[in-house]
Amino acid sequence: MASKLMKSNILRSLPARRFAAQAATKSSDYGVLPREPLKTTTLPNGVVVASIENQSPLSRVAIAVRGGSRYETPDNRGATHLLRIVAGLTNAENTAFGLTRELQQLGASLACSADREVLIYSADATRNHMDVVMELLANAATRQVFKPWEITDIKPHLKLDVETTPAEVSLIEDLHLAAFRQSDLGNSVVAPHHLIGQLGPDQLASHLSRTLLAGRTAVCGTGIDHETLVEYAQGLQLPQGEGPAPAARYGGGELRTEIGGGVALVAVAAEGAGRSSATAAQQAVLQAVLGAGAVVKYGAGRGVLGAAAAQAGGAAAALNAVYSDTGLVGYTVAAEADKAGQVIEAVNKAFKTTSLTAEDVNRGKALAKAAVLRADDNSGSCVETMGVQGASLGKVSAVSDALAAIDAVKLSDVQTLHKRLVGGKLSMAARGNLRTVPYLDQL
Repeated sequence: MASKLMKSNILRSLPARRFAAQAATKSSDYGVLPREPLKTTTLPNGVVVASIENQSPLSRVAIAVRGGSRYETPDNRGATHLLRIVAGLTNAENTAFGLTRELQQLGASLACSADREVLIYSADATRNHMDVVMELLANAATRQVFKPWEITDIKPHLKLDVETTPAEVSLIEDLHLAAFRQSDLGNSVVAPHHLIGQLGPDQLASHLSRTLLAGRTAVCGTGIDHETLVEYAQGLQLPQGEGPAPAARYGGGELRTEIGGGVALVAVAAEGAGRSSATAAQQAVLQAVLGAGAVVKYGAGRGVLGAAAAQAGGAAAALNAVYSDTGLVGYTVAAEADKAGQVIEAVNKAFKTTSLTAEDVNRGKALAKAAVLRADDNSGSCVETMGVQGASLGKVSAVSDALAAIDAVKLSDVQTLHKRLVGGKLSMAARGNLRTVPYLDQL
């Protein structure tokens, strides 16, 4: 949920300055406060606190919980999706109307996002209002009250959200279901359509009772003093415990969904390494070498895979999905139905037979580091990264550590990784008009 005040042009009401009373101060007289490095603290109850004081006039704070769709049970499947939608409804201290009104009066915003592992509640506002906003955030994230009539009223929103899921998102969900069919990591972040009617207050409360625990929570922020954030985290009313920690089991498989149309979407991947593994940096470099997609709107794909797909009349990008203990590395392809078969064959051949050189790896390292720095420069991405690391790994690493890990990647490391992926067990998902799309055993 995000709310903004109507902007009023107050500048016109100020008297115009006709004559200067004194000479303008030189810009060099104003000091620029330096950005402080990452600071982390782990509280006795297990809550991880991480902050970066970037001297921004806008502060952003997030409460991240290791409670994504991976930790849903058969009885509450889809709860994470519904939790994202009801984040701004009534809690123990605020009604939905009261919460919205206070956020609007402060010029603040509140949002909730989730992936397979982490559920993140975040809020941002100007520094002078952050104390009130942080209290509202804590109430929304840790003191939910699920009113049955509110859940009933929000169900059409959930149904619309499910029915309008982009095909690209559904493709990645199918790939995870095929790859991790033997573990909970295959649970979709999108609520199953046939279970929407069964989701209610009991399912939401059941999911949070297993996951909203101190040992699974991280509190992160930018533009805020670290000691202030630590004090804030200490005041959160969170039950003790670590909760469930199911191990991921890669199975491999194929899932095809024929829906007609004029386009075919395909994703192919092998099992990769987890976020805490040293191989994670090698995977980032390999993804950059193969081509992580266009960097400008409507731009063409780049890298080895992008070039191969463009020559065959389609588009392709490397895939690198990383989780706490495992991951998926491969590629995605989009092409017209008539050309899909030849495009997939060309991309698959490039993926398997490309010969990596030192020049390729150096270029990949530069692209990977640039991606890390761009994410760190954005306060939203920075807070999200800290939240995901803190909640899923129990620690937060500095950007300098990530850059050092990328710098340490060698040509032989990437070649070994590539060889292992090519020789590994593949998974495949396909959606759209699949009349020319080959099956997994034909690749």
